Amino acid sequence: GRNMVFIATLLVAVNFLPFTSVQAEPESTGGVVISEVLDSVSTEEYNGTDWNGDGSYGPESDQFIELWNSGDSPINISNWWLMAIEWRNESEVGSDSRGCTFPEGSILQADERVAVFSADSEIRIGYFSKHSIILSAQGTDLADVHVDRMEIPAMSSVFDTSFVPDGDGGLALAPLDIPVFCKPCAPDERKDSYLELIH
Repeated sequence: GRNMVFIATLLVAVNFLPFTSVQAEPESTGGVVISEVLDSVSTEEYNGTDWNGDGSYGPESDQFIELWNSGDSPINISNWWLMAIEWRNESEVGSDSRGCTFPEGSILQADERVAVFSADSEIRIGYFSKHSIILSAQGTDLADVHVDRMEIPAMSSVFDTSFVPDGDGGLALAPLDIPVFCKPCAPDERKDSYLELIH
């Protein structure tokens, strides 16, 4: 059952991703970057942790995408889109692709890190499919601008361990680092619109 899945997951991770004991920091871009993604979370019956403190355990609540303002001034992310695009294969987008929109007044202070949890955004990142995590300024004066993108490979995650940029354009697995602040991001039904942004 779950133990076999965990062992298989760990073997895949060891074979394809470097493991680091210190969280890798993305290179400073002077703007907002996707700095950490947690997609595999344990449920309460398997000694999981309620990462966002809402009383619920598991991927429907505790998966998160962390954003970091790596610049030295505040950035307004109001109306920006955050998306998780599921890939069934190299060219076919899956039905579980979802996105959310940041409300008016969403400001990231310089060097601030915030988490967008699945409980709020309804974004789900499945284990068996590759996902493209995309932050876009679509819907603002910077329309069609891809602010940042992270590719999460299929079947490569480890329970309660994050994906982070490795500084060389790839990903590393790192111990979980939960941000202090959570940022609301309202589920967005405009799937056809934001799927146009993925290529």
